[in-house]
Amino acid sequence: MNVTLVYPLLSRQRSRVDENKQYWPPLGLAYIAAVLRQHGHHVQILDRDYIMRKHNFDFEATDTATLDRIRDFSSDIVGFSATTPNVSDVDAFSRKVKAANSRITTVIGGPHCVGEPEDTLRICSAVDLLARGEGEMIMRAIADGKDVTGIPGLTYRRNNGFASNEDQPLIESLDSLPMPARDLLDMKFYTRPSRFISRNLSLRTTHIFTARGCPFNCSYCAGPLMGKRKVRYHSPQRVVDEISELIDTYAIEAVYFAEDMFLSNKKRAIEMANLFMERGIHKKIVWMAQVATNVVDDELLTTMKNAGCVHVEYGFESGSQRILGLMNKSTNVEKNKRAALLTRKHGFRFQGNFIVGYPGETRDDFGKTLDFIKEVKPNNVSMNLFMPLPGTQIYQQLKKEQRLQMSWDDLGNPEAPQINYADMPGAEFEKLFFKAKLFVVLPLNLMYFLKDNIGHPVRLVYVLSTQFKSVLIRICKAVSGLLKAERSQTRVLFVAYHSAAEPIMESQGLSYMRGIANDTKTAFSLLTFETPLSTPGARAAVASAGFPIRWRFSYYHQTPRLIATLWDIVRGMFIIWRMIAVDKIRIIHCRGLIPGIMAYAPARLNRVRLFFDSRGLLADKYVGGGLIRNNSITYRVMRRCEDFLLTHADFSTVETRSHEALLSASRIGRALRGKLAVIPCCVDTEKFGIRAGDVPRAQGGFTLAYLGKLGTWYLIDEMLDFFRVLSKRMPAARFLFITQEDPEPLFAAAGKKGIARDAIVIRKPSAGEVPAALAAADAGIFFINPYKRYNSSPIKFGEYLACGLPVVVNAGIGDTDRICVQERVGVVVNDLNDSNYQRAVDELVGLTRERVQLKQRCRKAAEHHCSLREGVQQYRAIYQKLAGLP
Repeated sequence: MNVTLVYPLLSRQRSRVDENKQYWPPLGLAYIAAVLRQHGHHVQILDRDYIMRKHNFDFEATDTATLDRIRDFSSDIVGFSATTPNVSDVDAFSRKVKAANSRITTVIGGPHCVGEPEDTLRICSAVDLLARGEGEMIMRAIADGKDVTGIPGLTYRRNNGFASNEDQPLIESLDSLPMPARDLLDMKFYTRPSRFISRNLSLRTTHIFTARGCPFNCSYCAGPLMGKRKVRYHSPQRVVDEISELIDTYAIEAVYFAEDMFLSNKKRAIEMANLFMERGIHKKIVWMAQVATNVVDDELLTTMKNAGCVHVEYGFESGSQRILGLMNKSTNVEKNKRAALLTRKHGFRFQGNFIVGYPGETRDDFGKTLDFIKEVKPNNVSMNLFMPLPGTQIYQQLKKEQRLQMSWDDLGNPEAPQINYADMPGAEFEKLFFKAKLFVVLPLNLMYFLKDNIGHPVRLVYVLSTQFKSVLIRICKAVSGLLKAERSQTRVLFVAYHSAAEPIMESQGLSYMRGIANDTKTAFSLLTFETPLSTPGARAAVASAGFPIRWRFSYYHQTPRLIATLWDIVRGMFIIWRMIAVDKIRIIHCRGLIPGIMAYAPARLNRVRLFFDSRGLLADKYVGGGLIRNNSITYRVMRRCEDFLLTHADFSTVETRSHEALLSASRIGRALRGKLAVIPCCVDTEKFGIRAGDVPRAQGGFTLAYLGKLGTWYLIDEMLDFFRVLSKRMPAARFLFITQEDPEPLFAAAGKKGIARDAIVIRKPSAGEVPAALAAADAGIFFINPYKRYNSSPIKFGEYLACGLPVVVNAGIGDTDRICVQERVGVVVNDLNDSNYQRAVDELVGLTRERVQLKQRCRKAAEHHCSLREGVQQYRAIYQKLAGLP
């Protein structure tokens, strides 16, 4: 038989980039060709990329030349070796082959075919047969004319469908294979000085394989599909014979051992290195190899160095231990660092291979990878976008989750950073990727390339002039991508009149921003007001926010109150004005009255959209808390300012339906049409969703919980009175206060009401421990001064419900009484006296008898009325609306 073996092109876009052709001879085809020729068949190998370059990237001329070679060879069989990104060329060109001669048998093989055999044949409609696994014996059987139904490892078309034979057994003795048929390739082309195969050393280099298979089971790697996690080796003598042939025939100066397992077996590696020295190989060439970090030690590196090794390559993959775990890598970050430092100590160059955009990767994980690169400083950094290779564990997972990127052409395409499976929005990942390339990877690679080749000026000039076009392209694309990413983002300035370290900033500020930043092209700047004591905590809160923030702060002034606040407002105006210019702000999100006053003039004079997130009415809240008097000058000014901002802002929000209804019926109702929304104080229901049984509960008693600060608006005395009545019904009841405040005044207040000290329990958990502390209770409570509290949405209401706790609340607090009654998730106390407390206790006891059903109702009510996820969606919609205004 006359057999033509074809190595296909990448996509046309990628084929034009010189870095995508790295002068790797198609050794897989050369092995198959050698076996076929050994058994009497005539073979030619056609590398379509090589042909394309001979025809100046003219794709039509490339197709014509390839078809002419197939016709002139009188080909009976045309076999294609395909990786995933080559499949589209196999599809297109195989149709041309069939159109030219329909009697030709077309075959496809290669690593891609093992993962998706039927889909590959479905896409490549002109391909007759598909070889799964090692191709030498399968292609020999096809060329020998055996019936396809009896050839192991073959998938083929049958009865308008597909059939697959049993797997082809692995070749146990690799030495039984002949030397690859390199004489069928233009080895002068493949061994030209190159920065690719020689890893920036620009030597006449080629690669060989000394082993097949891999014992590891990394979730992203297709190796286990081909080799079934079994490693088979060429003997050291066979390897030395092959290298000697390469030196004598092709005058090579370097060899790259391309398989993962060359140095995984320390005993074999040392035996081979000693043989290199015995045969004088180390005096004729240098060599490079991939190394597993778990076998590296002083003895191995010393022996390799003496035997002529100058460069090793590590699959570090990530600087994040969490991501290494997700990848199922049998190593860890510290072991990788140790290997890198040991390699540098022994005077080796080394390359670090990394995968970014892996499913589950966060910004923090990406940052750890960059930190790792900066710390170990590889001579060459290969930062690869994650590729879901067909058949791999992660591919199957993504396929099940319907998250696969269906364009096989783009897999492995370094020019396509939009292929992103990480746990980040595409815009954020793209920006991180471009920055890493521009400021970390490219500078490191270029610096070491120049350093390694400065002693060979002729070669340096040759390689720079012929093989650095793609580097220039990448630099330009990185710069362009960064600029584009910046322009495509809507930058929002979030202004809060408190510290970034305040718990409310996390629950009602950063959590919303995090949700929006993680799935839109919105970027955030933040202005807060700090004290010298709060600044370190604020800095830590911003640094650990989990998304990028440009943070600035001004110092908060407290006394004298009015003058201090006016001074803060004036300072805030100037800071906001500057931030608008420097950060290119498009929207200012003012959380509350004081930030709204600060931002109004700078926003209007700079034509920036103003979003007044009122969060209730501050003036009435201050009256209810006893901070100002009703109808005082301060109160009237504050109310006028609130009405002004509500009507003059581009968009406003309030916390409750009750407040919305009052505003709609008021004199400013018409001015608010179409630019007012209700967003209650939301909670992360997943964070507070502690499962039943996860938290130990008190035996035989009842725990009533209060969460948060004491005093001001919250009626502690009245809540203690309620507990006193509850205790009469349930003597073993306890009142749990989850607060960071001094407990002694609380114990004193309880004592005055005849409540035993041991019935009061104080907990001071960290923020992360609050859900578990709450979940240990049976019900939550809060009583608030009801003075004009129709605008109030207490955060603790949603937190109680999310933990599955029914709520005891006094009437008139925003929408809480309506939700409690409507959803049957709480008890409303209409008047704060013992008789009403007794009625409420009876209702509460009745509710808590429902246990599982009650818990489910509470969780459902939290999801429906105060879910952070819903709040994020509402804020996102407001930003999008404001960004789109003319």
